[in-house]
Amino acid sequence: DSLDNGSLLYPHKTSLLYDKFRKSENRIVTAKVSQLLFENQIVHTEVGEGILSLSLNYLQRHLLDRLAEILEVDFSAFLKEYQPYLTTGQVQQLLADGFTIGSHSLDHPLYSLCSLEEQIHQTVESTRLIREKFNLDYSVFAAPFHDMGLSKEYFEAIYQGGVDISFGTSFTRIEGTPKNIQRLSMEDTHYPASNFVLVSYGKKIFNRVTGRGYIIRS
Repeated sequence: DSLDNGSLLYPHKTSLLYDKFRKSENRIVTAKVSQLLFENQIVHTEVGEGILSLSLNYLQRHLLDRLAEILEVDFSAFLKEYQPYLTTGQVQQLLADGFTIGSHSLDHPLYSLCSLEEQIHQTVESTRLIREKFNLDYSVFAAPFHDMGLSKEYFEAIYQGGVDISFGTSFTRIEGTPKNIQRLSMEDTHYPASNFVLVSYGKKIFNRVTGRGYIIRS
């Protein structure tokens, strides 16, 4: 959905709203935001924390547009000015440079909040769109956030639906689904990459030797 800056994803909407709220000193605005959050059972000690909590709450993403009205944040104007996402031309250049391109869902939901049907739809449809748009002869998919809790039925369905290979983020754990590759995420560390990779391989070997860390798909 974000390709060519067509839509601002809900976690990024949350960031803009929080930034605008943090800089605001209008008590009336604060009261309106607080009331909206309270009416929707989003209760936090700080109003700002309540806004930030929506970054993971896919099922309440509609509240972000209501908050934007209160805080006077224009998502369309932001997209037009800053263009934070890849364009079709940039993806085509990546392909020309030898990169492999895959999908990452339609609008980046936390899959644990979605039904099995929605999980499959997000995966298969986003992969189909990318494959057809860029005339690819392969289909690869990386789960948004993580792939913890995804079932055997889910994986069977997406592979039948055209996905060749999928990726998770639990590198140190041992995956039992052959086509689902656990990758190493570099986003959650401040250590140099070489150190982080070495430690991660050490954990992976330890898990394998001790029989721990297997991913069980029900």
